[in-house]
Amino acid sequence: MTDQRHRKDLAFSEKLNEIMNAQKIYPTELSKKSGVDRKLIYSYLNGVNAPSTNSLRKLAKALKVTSDYLLGLSEQSN
Repeated sequence: MTDQRHRKDLAFSEKLNEIMNAQKIYPTELSKKSGVDRKLIYSYLNGVNAPSTNSLRKLAKALKVTSDYLLGLSEQSN
């Protein structure tokens, strides 16, 4: 994994953690709401993996934010 890719995974991880904390939602609940496997959500939260496009879309929809916001590319959540 390149350093740039690792930094992006960590940025996504931090943003996902921030949003989940703000919404007081736990990984198990997010998994049920989004249809993304709980183990994958934990791997995203720990910066181990980045989500696929499909998982990103599902997470954003479940969290009621845009994909760009979730990726840290936008300051506007919706």
